[in-house]
Amino acid sequence: MGGEWSVRFLEEPSDSVTTWGDAVSWIDPISHTPSIVLPTSDGLLNWTRQGDGSWTLANITAVAAGGEAFLGNCTVFISRDKLVHVAGLTIDGRLGLYVGALMPIGQSQSWTYRDLSTEDLDPQGLATPRFHGNLISYVTKWNGLNIAGLTGSGQIGAVWWAPGLPQWRTANLTAITGAPPLTGHLTAFLTPWGGINIGGLDDAGRIQVVWWVPSFGGDWRRSDLTTAGKGPPLVPVGLSSFVTRWGAMNIAGLDRAGDLVVYWWAPGTDGWAVAPLARVVDGSRSPESAPVGVPDPGGTINIFGRGGDGHVLRFFWRPGHDGWKFEDVSELIG
Repeated sequence: MGGEWSVRFLEEPSDSVTTWGDAVSWIDPISHTPSIVLPTSDGLLNWTRQGDGSWTLANITAVAAGGEAFLGNCTVFISRDKLVHVAGLTIDGRLGLYVGALMPIGQSQSWTYRDLSTEDLDPQGLATPRFHGNLISYVTKWNGLNIAGLTGSGQIGAVWWAPGLPQWRTANLTAITGAPPLTGHLTAFLTPWGGINIGGLDDAGRIQVVWWVPSFGGDWRRSDLTTAGKGPPLVPVGLSSFVTRWGAMNIAGLDRAGDLVVYWWAPGTDGWAVAPLARVVDGSRSPESAPVGVPDPGGTINIFGRGGDGHVLRFFWRPGHDGWKFEDVSELIG
């Protein structure tokens, strides 16, 4: 990762607008510019960076016919045909989906809105999962679109679509796999060989993963990574997962002492291992927020989090370098 860190303060919503969830972001694969969406009482607000470095603010809900505000956190994913999707729950618990075509820098983005509950699930007699907490999403190699989350009873509910299907469908992955009830936030990660993995914590803080690979056909399996890796239980502040370019799978979280821990597996290794980063990286301190793992195209692994003082903290590892390092990004910016 080269260059220097910088910070930019964006235009804030008016005082009359209430934030209804956390912001989500994505990088446009066409223009390579970042965008941010924030669910508010006034609708989905969208900040987009322009070619000159400035940022524009638009209201997606106001420009999409039939669009509705999302109450709570939403999730964003980009399909293989280069459409950006933002999914979330409406005030009355219906699942909505905004779809926007990715555009070159300087061109306004157009958005459409689809009520998945009313237009897809209800006509098939399928109930919208009663999601509780954050939503996650992922796109498979064959452009399968998936939205998932936990219900109030800790079950993994999924709403999904695959090429050739006329409508979206639902699945209860807890019922399919026999997984125990989960708590906190889910995380999903895909492998280069087509595997799908969805992880969460059970009541004892163990990482439970339901997973599928193409050779399974219609079957799913479940694994207890905490038991397999002989690692510590984690607390439900949030998990983050990522897969490196060489196929290594990673799940990061905080243990009961508040220390950053990474469970990981790489091709050629003998099972899952545990890296207690906060205890082995000199001069480091753990974030108090949920960690966020980001591998970059050059092979560097980055894990970000927010410290108790509000600073942005970064653990990172580079191929060919000596071990993990730590830096306080906020102090570097000054």
